[in-house]
Amino acid sequence: MTEYLGSRAYEILARGNLFPTTVRERVVAVGATAVEVAPTNPRRVSMTVVNQGANPVYLSFDTSLVPTSGVWLSANGGSLVMTVAEDLEATTWLLYAACPAATVNVYVMEIVAL
Repeated sequence: MTEYLGSRAYEILARGNLFPTTVRERVVAVGATAVEVAPTNPRRVSMTVVNQGANPVYLSFDTSLVPTSGVWLSANGGSLVMTVAEDLEATTWLLYAACPAATVNVYVMEIVAL
């Protein structure tokens, strides 16, 4: 059987979570200019983003929407959780963040299919 190397979204929904995964974690410094917090990854099945700073952070798939609009993460623990089962292909897309008030740390955890 040939290994499927594309997006796992269809496989997850069709077969369930019957495949090996790994965790990728990092902390990203986010300031007033849009910065990539999660690269495009067609093998990502889940992603959690947590604002560790004292100021709100904006998230978007489009750099033109941050730093003043997009998904708003409140200060001190505001979070976004995406899964392929609930959010489909958007879970695999490139995600940007910006914080117009100050530089803050954002924790990112990805679950990636092997």
